[in-house]
Amino acid sequence: MDVGNGSENGFNIIEAVAKTALVSPIIAMTQFADVYIAVATIRRGATDFLVKPIQDVELSNAVDGCLNILSERHSIADQMQQDGALLSRLTSREVEVLRLVAGGSGNKQIADQLGVSVRTVETHRATIAKKLNVANSVAAVALLSRYEAAKSAHDARILVAAGKA
Repeated sequence: MDVGNGSENGFNIIEAVAKTALVSPIIAMTQFADVYIAVATIRRGATDFLVKPIQDVELSNAVDGCLNILSERHSIADQMQQDGALLSRLTSREVEVLRLVAGGSGNKQIADQLGVSVRTVETHRATIAKKLNVANSVAAVALLSRYEAAKSAHDARILVAAGKA
């Protein structure tokens, strides 16, 4: 994307693309480089900023950087989808137990809070681990945390794209 001489046209296009839910990184280019243009371009959503004339290596590195960003975003989205599918196997009670475990509560505390026996909590924890295909509660909590962090980042990006953030 050529931001030209700092005209609003290039900036507006970058800003509009960056606000969409698309995951495409943007490489901005200009022949008229100054700090204002560079900062404004990055603030409006460009991933990289190059000054013309652009050397082949510079452009290649910028494109490689964008491809790495895309690959990382797709990996995170795929992982979030897989984690979400696993978590959807849990009952609402199992999710409640998992969240209490994630919050640091022990079996006795969880049992007291839910009005069930410690053995019932232990059974829920074992079932959770089995449904999530993990070895133990620590791994189950890690999966939940990873999913919630990715979902939160995704939701924030959607809000920004919708202009609500």
